[in-house]
Amino acid sequence: MSKIALASTFLLLIHLSNQHNLVEPLRCYDCSGPLGTNADCVSLTHIQPTECSQNNVCAGYVIKNPDTEILHRSCAPEDICAVVNLEYENNPRVTVKECRVCDQDECNSANLTTSAFILSLLMLAMPQLL
Repeated sequence: MSKIALASTFLLLIHLSNQHNLVEPLRCYDCSGPLGTNADCVSLTHIQPTECSQNNVCAGYVIKNPDTEILHRSCAPEDICAVVNLEYENNPRVTVKECRVCDQDECNSANLTTSAFILSLLMLAMPQLL
């Protein structure tokens, strides 16, 4: 098998493994609270994932104001980051520090950046492995 065919097969398998939620409802964490005071929403130790409505994704974002940073995790429309940024764009005291959406079960956990980082490393390493 050629290197290109092997790499294409690998990418297809990754893509197909991410499509399970086309049949089953997506499950996401749903909580919010100030960072540093709402340990449950940060650590997710007592939070159970909830089922999302069809066409929703998992979202996680942090809103920063002068006194605190508020963490939000939820099921949301895919354009939630644009909506949140638009909501606060004319308020100089409030900023959207971080906003991410994802489409895998429980992907709006604290490990969101870790899984994306690992996938990026795998993609970079593929040519060297072939």
